Amino acid sequence: MKKIFIIISFVCMLFGSQQANAQKYYAANWWNTPPETWQFFAGADVAFPSDEGLGNPAFGIHAGMIKDFGFYGRIILNGTRKDNAHTAYDHPMDIGYHYMLKDGKANQVFQSATVGGMLRLWCPIYLNVGVGVANNEISYELRNGGYVIAGPDTEEYAFGGEAGLSLRINNFMLGGGYMRFGSAGAVSFNISYCF
Repeated sequence: MKKIFIIISFVCMLFGSQQANAQKYYAANWWNTPPETWQFFAGADVAFPSDEGLGNPAFGIHAGMIKDFGFYGRIILNGTRKDNAHTAYDHPMDIGYHYMLKDGKANQVFQSATVGGMLRLWCPIYLNVGVGVANNEISYELRNGGYVIAGPDTEEYAFGGEAGLSLRINNFMLGGGYMRFGSAGAVSFNISYCF
C-alpha cells in the first residue's frame, strides 16, 4: 500500500510540474498576453467609396499609440475637385445636360479625416471607433470641357464616423472597417507596424 501511495504521489507531482510548465508557456503566448508598454504605430489605408455605385479606391495614412487601449488619426484622399465644376441641383440626366454629357463618370473626390479610440478585446483583436468629416463629390464631364457635380450636397463636408477591427500579430496589425459620412460610405482596409 505504501508503494502505491508513493507511485501516486510521484505521478501527481509529475502531472503538476507539467501543468505549471504548460501554464507558463500559455501565459507567454502572443494570443493572450497583453502588451506591456505603449507603442507608436503607423500604416497605410485603402478605402472603396460606395456612393452611387462607384468604387474607385482612395488611399491614405494613419498613426497612433496603442497598449490595452489606444488612439489614432487617419486621412484618406481620392482625387481633387475640378476647378471649372459647377453644381447641378438634380441628377444630370434630369436637368437637360444629358445631351452634353460624355459617357461615364469623369471625376470622383473622396476625402476624409477621422480620429478615434481603440480597445483591446480578450485577445490581440482591437475594436476601433472614430468620428470625423469627409467630402464626397462626383462630377461628370460635359462635351464643352466643363464638369457638372451630381446633387446639391455632394461637394459639402459631412460629419460621420467609422468602426472596425484590427488583428495584431507581433508588431504588425491588419484591419478593416466601414465608414459613413452623410450619403457617402466606404469599406476600408489597413496595415500597420508597431515601433
